[in-house]
Amino acid sequence: MKRSILTLAVLALPFLAIAKGKKYNNISLDSLSEEFLYRINDNFLVVDAYSDGLIQAGKPYDISVYKQNVSVNNKPISLKLSKKYAAKLNQYWDKYEVAPDLQTIKIHGDNLNMDAICNVFVNRYMPAISKPASTEDQLKAREEMKDTFSDVFANLKDQEELAKNLCNDLIIRQPMNVHLRYNTDDVWVNGKLMNKRFTQKYLELISKVVKKQASSPSEYLGYTVDSRDIRAQLNKKS
Repeated sequence: MKRSILTLAVLALPFLAIAKGKKYNNISLDSLSEEFLYRINDNFLVVDAYSDGLIQAGKPYDISVYKQNVSVNNKPISLKLSKKYAAKLNQYWDKYEVAPDLQTIKIHGDNLNMDAICNVFVNRYMPAISKPASTEDQLKAREEMKDTFSDVFANLKDQEELAKNLCNDLIIRQPMNVHLRYNTDDVWVNGKLMNKRFTQKYLELISKVVKKQASSPSEYLGYTVDSRDIRAQLNKKS
């Protein structure tokens, strides 16, 4: 899946909060969309397009955005949906502080995998979520959810390896969500350009997690490293 720009809601929010709206594997799509939007993650567009019947699981899809204008599979969306998407996109651009001339998103794939899209809930809804968790605690909690999200666990080691390197290279020194944005030439960490001597290493580490590389300097991809993974690695170092 190719995209431009990829990125914790209130930790105390319980499972009951995802009970309303259309669902996928018992997850409220409305809540999932809001979670992605809060994380400044453009997957909110995929979730909304799926919920609104614009794209289907297991089928090819293409979502293009310029500012507040959205087209899905090369067709403009309805006026009613345009207002819904424009309101969310305004929040998205404001949160990420994207300049008007860069307000472009392109997301496309050959096979929409909603299990993979839902992986944020694996990280978020686990027993140790509201406490500083050790790696052992995290793995135990994730194993307990393995039956529901069997396809999500394949890249957990890659996620932890990425977090480990961010801490070992002293790029991140405190528990926090880490927003990575990158193309073929550069990596930005929470909006700041990464030192060039680390660029190739992190392009490789990130691509192992998201399974895609940018195709050109003008294609911006993204990924958010969860604060709990950073905390776990810092705890291991201390």
